Amino acid sequence: MRESGTAARVFELLDQRSFAELSGDANPLHVDRVAARRSLAGEVVVHGIHALLWALDEWIAEREGLVEIERLDVEFLRPMPVGDCVRVSDAGSGANVAALEIQSTDATLATIACTFASASGSMSSGVVDEVPPVSSSRPLAADQVRACRGTLPLMRPATSARRMFPHLADKLSARQFAALLASTRMVGMECPGLHSLFSELHLRRAQTPPEGLTYEVRRFDQRFGLTTIDVCGGDLSGTVLAFLRPAPQSQARSADLRQLVAPSEFSGQRALVVGGSRGLGEVLAKLLAAGGADVLLTYCSGEEDARAVVADIVDAGGRASCARFDVTEPDAAPGDFVPTHLYYCATPFISAGTAGTFRQDAFERFREFYVTGFSRTLARFDNPAMQGVFYPSTVFVDAPAPGMSEYAAAKSEGEAVCASLEQQRPGLRVVRPRLLRLATDQTLSVGPSVRHDPVPVLLAAARTLAA
Repeated sequence: MRESGTAARVFELLDQRSFAELSGDANPLHVDRVAARRSLAGEVVVHGIHALLWALDEWIAEREGLVEIERLDVEFLRPMPVGDCVRVSDAGSGANVAALEIQSTDATLATIACTFASASGSMSSGVVDEVPPVSSSRPLAADQVRACRGTLPLMRPATSARRMFPHLADKLSARQFAALLASTRMVGMECPGLHSLFSELHLRRAQTPPEGLTYEVRRFDQRFGLTTIDVCGGDLSGTVLAFLRPAPQSQARSADLRQLVAPSEFSGQRALVVGGSRGLGEVLAKLLAAGGADVLLTYCSGEEDARAVVADIVDAGGRASCARFDVTEPDAAPGDFVPTHLYYCATPFISAGTAGTFRQDAFERFREFYVTGFSRTLARFDNPAMQGVFYPSTVFVDAPAPGMSEYAAAKSEGEAVCASLEQQRPGLRVVRPRLLRLATDQTLSVGPSVRHDPVPVLLAAARTLAA
């Protein structure tokens, strides 16, 4: 730790990929921006064990001699987005006890309590000095998670470990270091696997066989996906808690939606669906194309998702194409498409804050999409042929849920833009429904929640706009 008791850093995507190679945990949540945007976190987040090892490396830098872990208790309270500045601070450490907190600007992200004991040697027996082989995260269902058990080899490539965690690599038992790396490989790649979230780690020093880290699921709570895993290896034994988080939200296929829409219901529309690669925009693009509209759907980063939506529409007999368009870029222009109808579904990741507080930075981020970006898009595509605009608002404008004041305030401003547009263009139809919580990637949650089918809601809105 620094003299002030605090060290800070920004984890970048390159750091994440280096840790994925070191640990073998290449879960897309931690290394793939496009895949991670469809997760609960909505963006690439730092491996919990990556952050833990960094914090311990900072703390142990000023300590002398070889050590091993007697006891380790860690809680990962919130995801740590890549690119954010985080700091580790001393929360009451002693000579052999590290009591640490990892914090962002406005929240505690993780708590760490680690008791060390002196060690007499490197304790590296059974540790393989190699990079773990490249593999894919296992996409397990609940019944598969319940039956999970196995053994992972203890692997700690010395050169990479020293480059990333120089003090810890030289002072901590190699077996225990390798066991911590194996724990993140277990959660992210094996159990719960692809749709996982590391929650807690509780370990005690124990004599263990040298073969590797063994694990077995002891309990699985289907209501929340909470998975309790017994682990043993690397002279440590204890428990890992992880969540089986929900898979990305799949929307209805175009072929199925065609049964709900008259073939010529939206014919004559040249529909621009901004943010059409997933979520509400994806559903609207499919419904409009099913009704005969000529659809251009835009994406910012999810080109692969957008092309899949287009292929699904075309396979079902509809007309659609896609183009990149970032509403936060003033000069962005996706070709020369002249729309008759604009469906504005661009959005950043929607995160709830702390009840009773107002996050100015979050408000500005929402406002960049829902107000500035919307206004910019209107100006970019306004033309004499424009007949209608769809702007999805939210019931939170009426009664903001705890922690959602910033989101509601930005949407309210967007509604004001719509009202101004109606005054400026009396013949232009503007539909701005205040929507309930619909089933999209943005509304995924751990545990039971009420989410509504977006299809009937959006179909009704599209029909209102076309009336």
